[in-house]
Amino acid sequence: MSRFAHTPYDGSKRPFTVGLEPLDLREWIEPDEFLAAHLDEKERLIADPKAFVFAAEADTEAAQREVADLLVAHLPAQFPNIYELHSDHSLIVKNTGKCVDLSSCSEAPLLAISRLV
Repeated sequence: MSRFAHTPYDGSKRPFTVGLEPLDLREWIEPDEFLAAHLDEKERLIADPKAFVFAAEADTEAAQREVADLLVAHLPAQFPNIYELHSDHSLIVKNTGKCVDLSSCSEAPLLAISRLV
C-alpha cells in the first residue's frame, strides 16, 4: 500500500479528473500505530492559543453534531479494540486515557470528536 491511500492523482482515474467518488464508510477512518501520538499533538495544539487549529462557521452546529454522531456510531463498531462507547455517551480511546463526553460537552461537536480521531 502506498503511503497515501487516498490521493486524487495516483493514476487510477481518467486524466484531468480529481478522482472523487463516494467513500466506503467502513474505510472512513483509518487509525494506525501513531494514533496516540497524533492525539497528544492535537491536544497540545488545541491548548496553544497561538496555534489556531479550529474554527466553526455560524449555524454549523447541526452539521457538526451529525458528523460527531456518525463517528460515535462508527468508531466502536468498526474498531472495538480501540474505541469504547459508554452508556453516558462518552467515547473512549482505549489504552490512551483519552475520553470525550459528548452529551455535556461545552465545545463545538466537531472539535470535541476530533480529539479522538
